[in-house]
Amino acid sequence: MSLEAFGVKNLRCLTDTGLVPIRPITVLVGRNSSGKSTFLRAFPLLRQSVETPRDSPILWYHERYVDFGSLKDAASSRLDEPEVTFQFRLRLPEQAEVALGDPAFDIAVTLAGGETPHVRGYEIGAEGHVVRWELDATGRLLRLVANDETIQTEAPLSLGTKSYLLPTLQSGTEPTLSYHQVPEGLVHDEIDYQTKADTVLLKPLAALLVPFFHGNTSAATIDAVAYAMLLGKRSAMLKQLATLSAHAQFQKRVIQKRGGGLGPGDDEFERIASAAAARISPYIIEAADLVLADLMSRVAYLKPLRVSPERAYRIQNLAVDEVDPDGKNLPMFLRSLSTPEAEDFARFTQTTLDFETKVRTTGIHAEILVKEGPAKGFVNLVDVGFGYSEVLPLAAALWAACIRPRMQKRAPAPLVAIEQPELHLHPAAQAKLARMLVEAVSGSGSKIIVETHSESLINGLGKLIHEGHLKAEDVQIVLFDKDEETGEAEVRLAGYRDSGALHDWPYGFLSPVADRRVRSAAE
Repeated sequence: MSLEAFGVKNLRCLTDTGLVPIRPITVLVGRNSSGKSTFLRAFPLLRQSVETPRDSPILWYHERYVDFGSLKDAASSRLDEPEVTFQFRLRLPEQAEVALGDPAFDIAVTLAGGETPHVRGYEIGAEGHVVRWELDATGRLLRLVANDETIQTEAPLSLGTKSYLLPTLQSGTEPTLSYHQVPEGLVHDEIDYQTKADTVLLKPLAALLVPFFHGNTSAATIDAVAYAMLLGKRSAMLKQLATLSAHAQFQKRVIQKRGGGLGPGDDEFERIASAAAARISPYIIEAADLVLADLMSRVAYLKPLRVSPERAYRIQNLAVDEVDPDGKNLPMFLRSLSTPEAEDFARFTQTTLDFETKVRTTGIHAEILVKEGPAKGFVNLVDVGFGYSEVLPLAAALWAACIRPRMQKRAPAPLVAIEQPELHLHPAAQAKLARMLVEAVSGSGSKIIVETHSESLINGLGKLIHEGHLKAEDVQIVLFDKDEETGEAEVRLAGYRDSGALHDWPYGFLSPVADRRVRSAAE
């Protein structure tokens, strides 16, 4: 269960990013206002949405995380009617029981509307199948298309049931939408599906299966076979279909119907496969909603502007589990660490950044102390370079999200989103950030998305690949380049070779003449 790729359409200048692979380390680079921050901030946007009860799928503003204004503010200005699409490629848990094997699902949800945005449609893709739902502003299903085949239903369907981010279908004409806060300890051991669309979507599939059965076969028996069909490759679906009834006549007709054979590419089988994909699509959306709610509720985020350090902090006896996006609660976070945790965090910063830190308490106040490299003693954070106060919240956020959970025997954060970690750091220190990123993701299962202008960081990752500390395939470089005439951003992918050298990197991309060189090369 993981998020393998992510994309957006019509979010500010990002007309269509396509599905961007999310690797253990994903680096976003580009000029100012090229869309890289918008892409990264989509993750805290989704977090603030799923952890807050609301009356629409997305909560566009949250004082702690990010502010996109509203759907109208967030959508591309080139559109006559604002709409934004979020795209996910993810694996669903085995307990979902919606597919043959373990395919990746591509799920896109499009939002439109005014003050209270609504779901305009879904697109669900897996194993060569594509299912699309088209919905009106109230949530009623207007059209259901599977593999270019319009699925006709005898009764209406609409969005409903409890959801966190992606509402699914229910029978009836009255949508019952409610967006809930993700509870703590969300588990996937069992999925208690709430969708009631089967009473409607089972009938088109069952009708296509009737010719395979003896004329006296009961409707309940046919419905049971239809209900058992899962999504998969056509060949796997055909193989499964032949096993769903023990009657020899059924099996023979599935394999040799009308003497011509029934198989992938055959029109009759394609209609069956399309109807099966349509029938199971509400379950896919409901399972994806559960997975995305869990993943996004545990996203860690660090803003580019962190609070300035103080010589002493008033002690607050608060439970601190993670570092605030602006680092405001850093002193209390460090003070909350147990002795083994404090020692491990000191090891983390010493190994990756060549300094240690600790908290000294005097009465009702606490100080953050730092010891640089070979220095003999600790000094107050305000008495060392400003870069330390910028990088320390970053180090704490990464350690808290990726390493500390293992000490507490709980799951690390699935994703950590970081903006401009190199602020106020010398290029030599920026290169060390690469080591810190690698140390954080190593063995944790976490993924890091980092937005940066630092060539030193990019080169530092290449050096670690060359030295064998990091695999080239574990890093994705995403290039954002904004067209000055249209205002739309182009997104391209680059990466590293096993030698640590960059590939598909435009010449002079980060230089002052990058746009001119790239454009002249294209011409």
